[in-house]
Amino acid sequence: MKAALGLVVVLLLFVAFFLLISLEYPSASHAALVTFWDEMKWNLLTLVIDVFVVVIGVSYILEVRDDKKWEPARRLVSENGTLAIAWMTHAGYHCFKTEGVSPEHQHTQMRLIFLKKFIAHIQRFEESIHLCNAGLGKDLMPLATEAVWKMKQVVPIFNYLLFAKDTQSANEAVLYEVPKLLISEVCELGSRLGQLFDTKLESWMVVDSEQAVDSMLDFIARHHHIYQQGELPRGVKYNLLHVYDANMLRTVVGGDGISQVKLFTEN
Repeated sequence: MKAALGLVVVLLLFVAFFLLISLEYPSASHAALVTFWDEMKWNLLTLVIDVFVVVIGVSYILEVRDDKKWEPARRLVSENGTLAIAWMTHAGYHCFKTEGVSPEHQHTQMRLIFLKKFIAHIQRFEESIHLCNAGLGKDLMPLATEAVWKMKQVVPIFNYLLFAKDTQSANEAVLYEVPKLLISEVCELGSRLGQLFDTKLESWMVVDSEQAVDSMLDFIARHHHIYQQGELPRGVKYNLLHVYDANMLRTVVGGDGISQVKLFTEN
């Protein structure tokens, strides 16, 4: 800032000096100005060419070389992120699918296999971000960071519904909210990540967020004592009501007969 201010002051002084000379010696100053401009215009043209070649041309070449150098790293991060997000919807579907599932695969431990696979892919994605951090650039870095952050929010919400399944009791109820918006947002991030390098996924994977959401809704409908937000009947008598967090607690409607409320996030 000081250097720029100093340059402005020098230019102003130069202009003021030239104006004074022009008033004193108009003919001589005019001739000097014509000569100055004849010499200066070629210098300015040379300067413009230098700026274009050096600043723009060289910068472009360096940027292209840098992109090429980091392309494998960016591709790795993009593919890991796309796959992790695909496993979110795949796990959301299979963790809670009931129709057509054999009895031995209905157990929570069998359902958890899909959730653990999803978590493993999040960790793999996050590790690749840390390893390739310097080369991700201003487009991929915020996209990848947001995807990891939101997927990590999905994991405990899936866990909470499996917890609700194992908490089947005439004395306890569970209040749940299917994270439709959050899942949809993560899927949108996955689509953008996949488009960066045209990532292909296996045909057997469930990548439709609606299928995952429908599976969760069907799961809730098939289990007693699990209520969606806003559906808890008034006057029901439970010794204990489980809610996900304090935000959900503030929106509890009904349940006049509830004796105690417990937050899942504090377990």
